[in-house]
Formats: sequence, structure tokens, C-alpha cells
Amino acid sequence: MFWYYCPHCFNVEPLVEGWLKKLPESATFIRQPAVFSDRWVNGAIYYYVLEQLGEVDRLHGALFDAIHLYKTPFIDNEDFINWLVNNGVDKVKASNAFKSFSVRIKVNKSKLNTVKYKTSGVPTFVVNGKYWVDTKHAGGEKRLFKVLDYLIQKESQ
Repeated sequence: MFWYYCPHCFNVEPLVEGWLKKLPESATFIRQPAVFSDRWVNGAIYYYVLEQLGEVDRLHGALFDAIHLYKTPFIDNEDFINWLVNNGVDKVKASNAFKSFSVRIKVNKSKLNTVKYKTSGVPTFVVNGKYWVDTKHAGGEKRLFKVLDYLIQKESQ
């Protein structure tokens, strides 16, 4: 689980991308934004809008960069839609995705899963619904992926 405004999530994201290239075919990686409070909702909406538009692969990292490197202010919904348009997304499609029922349903599911998975912070990785791993408990960012690999292997046996 992650949040676009989390500096730890931003820092670990390039490592996640590298790790995903080595992920066994038997494992499935599902990104899910955490929603601890109303303040976190827009971050979840942004992710699910990208997902609905089929733009996660192209714009997920760029959105992290916009927030953390370029300090892009997303003060209201229109700011995010304009950012999408500036990144080559059709404005009507972006607006429709932002208002879509399916995005709202997924945001609500993220709220429920944040509680269900007993998430206490981000980034957090859940393996097979049984194991919760974060950088702190894994012993740092580099050990995180060793722990995840071990748990994935354990669950695939």
C-alpha cells in the first residue's frame, strides 16, 4: 500500500520497479493506495484514475515526480486533470474518469483494505493476505525485497 504524498513511498518506488522485473511469474503484484483518512482520498483517486485511463505504467512514476521533485500543487481536482492533459491525456476522458463510479468504488475498497490489512503506515506490502511487510520491520529498503522474496517463495510452496 502506498500514498503519492509519502516521501518513503517515493524513495522506494524505483526499487519496486526494479524488483518487479524479477518477480516470479507465479506472483502477482497489485498496487493499492492506502486511505487512512479523508486527506488521503485524493491520492487514491489519482491512482485509480490513472488505472481507468490505462496510464499507470506511463504516469505512475511521473506523478510521484510531480509531487516530490517538481512540487506540483494539486490544490483541487482541476489541477490534477490539467496535469493529466499536460501529459497527453484527453481532457474529457480524464474528467470522466475522475468522476466515474468505478473509481469511487475502488477508493472505498482501498479504505476498507487499509483497515483489513492492519496497515499502520506506508509503504506496506501484503503477501498473500497473510504477511505485512514495511521497510522498518524488514530492516531497511534493501532488506525489504529479500523479505518479500522469501515470503513469496514460502507461499508458492
